[in-house]
Amino acid sequence: MELTLEAQTQAFIYSCVLGVILAVIYTAIGIIKIISPPSKKLLFVMDILFMLVCTFTTFFYSVLMTWGNLRYYVVFGELIGFFLFYLFVGEIILKCSKAITNFFAKIYFFITNPFRILFHKLYLLISVLLAKLWKRIKPRRKPKKLKSGQALKCLNYHKGQG
Repeated sequence: MELTLEAQTQAFIYSCVLGVILAVIYTAIGIIKIISPPSKKLLFVMDILFMLVCTFTTFFYSVLMTWGNLRYYVVFGELIGFFLFYLFVGEIILKCSKAITNFFAKIYFFITNPFRILFHKLYLLISVLLAKLWKRIKPRRKPKKLKSGQALKCLNYHKGQG
């Protein structure tokens, strides 16, 4: 079945939009990488998963829009949309994401700091009270009384060893 020029143009424009959507996903993954840098293995797995997502979305998109025919303008449109978003908007978002995460971290610490101080003081108070309570409860052992000759035997024994 042949596609009309209108259908091909529509498929190209929608593929550009799909490229922008994939670039947004890639930028979100980049922000996650900035916030908490993953290990090399996890980074590899994340990149492979992103490539699989791109592959399956391109496949399903081509099935829906071009009846399963792989058209180069669809892939080209995705690449144009991806790179236009990523180069112009994505880079700005990634550069600002560090400042944005620092801003939210400061807000988080500002809100939680009074609770941290309160819980730390409660912890110190409880630990002091438990230490005092332990001193009172702890069984006190009386030292063993040695018979008069035992202490001399211990001393003589050690002197003979040296």
